[in-house]
Amino acid sequence: MSKSQPQSAPQKTAIALQASSFSFWGAAGSILVSIVLVGFGIYLFTGNDTPMTLNVALLVLAVVEGVTGVFTLLGRRVAWAFSLSINGTCAVVMLFSAPRIRDAASVSLITALIPCLTFGMLVLLQSLSPEEF
Repeated sequence: MSKSQPQSAPQKTAIALQASSFSFWGAAGSILVSIVLVGFGIYLFTGNDTPMTLNVALLVLAVVEGVTGVFTLLGRRVAWAFSLSINGTCAVVMLFSAPRIRDAASVSLITALIPCLTFGMLVLLQSLSPEEF
């Protein structure tokens, strides 16, 4: 009699997203936005009179945005959902803060809406292909 060894379940490996999918471009955009936010956060630390909590919150948002973008590229559903919710929240916040940005920076309303449109575009791109997760 031969002993049969129990077969282990195949391990699930992370599959990178296809470059032709919308989620790939949404995750890549999240990483790009993260890099821009880190740069802006470092700029704010170097000499502006902004509150320290704003600077720290901006850098935390940038790091979380980048990490969820990377893990979304690796095909992690939790990272995709978290990135989608962060980007959606930021889009709504930037929509309602656009008039204040316009007044504080003395720019047009269209220019003040660029962050809102950027986060909204990321939400749209990531939500168009949920079947990949």
